[in-house]
Amino acid sequence: MDNEKETDAIQPEESGYTISEYLNGIEEQYRAYEIVIDWCISGLTAHAAHLAAQGREEQIPMFRELTVELAEFWGLTEDYTHRGFQEMAERYRDAFDQAVSAARRTGHAPALGKSEKEDILAGLELYVQEMDACGGMEQWMKACSVLADQLRTEWGMERQERPGSETRQTMM
Repeated sequence: MDNEKETDAIQPEESGYTISEYLNGIEEQYRAYEIVIDWCISGLTAHAAHLAAQGREEQIPMFRELTVELAEFWGLTEDYTHRGFQEMAERYRDAFDQAVSAARRTGHAPALGKSEKEDILAGLELYVQEMDACGGMEQWMKACSVLADQLRTEWGMERQERPGSETRQTMM
């Protein structure tokens, strides 16, 4: 009978959905997260190109490393083998390097719009939240939070709370 009580506690009728539906919901949420991260990577690449066009080179290597780290952390590849991850990293590095090189060569790169800036900040915030959930990544969380604060200051943007997000000291 004790087993019946434990089983009854997780029945779909009481929870409103099945385990399969729950897992599908998580999968959909992570696909949405991947889109946010992809937009963040695109924005970081464009921002680095803009910096290169202005001759402001000091942060470009950090942005290059961060774009690849984001792609690796989120597994933005269809091939989850070692080779697939290597090819993914090369693809993101190459796209970054091409954008920055073109901006250096021409001296032109479009400035980021408000939505691109928000995409970068949303991606960094999401990255910090996921690193927090993994645990033991405080150094990386702090680095991303500091970067987000620097970008917000540079862009004259205020931190916007998202509904349902908690405010943490380690957050941006």
